[in-house]
Amino acid sequence: MSKLLERTRELLKEKSTDEMAQIAVAIDVPYTWIHSVRYKEGVPAVDRIEKLYEHLSGHKLEVK
Repeated sequence: MSKLLERTRELLKEKSTDEMAQIAVAIDVPYTWIHSVRYKEGVPAVDRIEKLYEHLSGHKLEVK
């Protein structure tokens, strides 16, 4: 599993249902997608994971 995906899921586990709904609005993705990422339902698109990670972590992802 991607380290980015793994860390993003860790950050999502700290969020309530209401917070997850707010995040979905903030990054313009369906709530159901956020839910599926948190509960490991399928493999999400990396571009959405990057947006979600940046929102949850509060900083831009730097790839080195």
